[in-house]
Formats: sequence, structure tokens, C-alpha cells
Amino acid sequence: MKSLRADVLFLQETHFRADHIPKFSNANYPTVYHSVNTEVKAKGVSILIS
Repeated sequence: MKSLRADVLFLQETHFRADHIPKFSNANYPTVYHSVNTEVKAKGVSILIS
């Protein structure tokens, strides 16, 4: 991710469950947002902002 030098990263198809979203810690991307589908473990998106 760092080699891309992106300010904002959009990760598609994350497949997280609503009750178990992993913790993401990265000094380059301290702000992270996750969107999950509460009905199935699919269609998830994560947004990382530097």
C-alpha cells in the first residue's frame, strides 16, 4: 500500500462479519472505515485514509 503513495484506499470484497471486524492499525492510514452486510458475509468495503 505504501508503494502506491495513495491518500485514500478503497478495498472491495472484504467479507467481514458485522460482529467480527478486524482491527487495522497502520501509521500511514490511521483512519479506517468499514461497511459490512449484516445478512451475509459478502459485499463489504473498507476505506483507508492517510
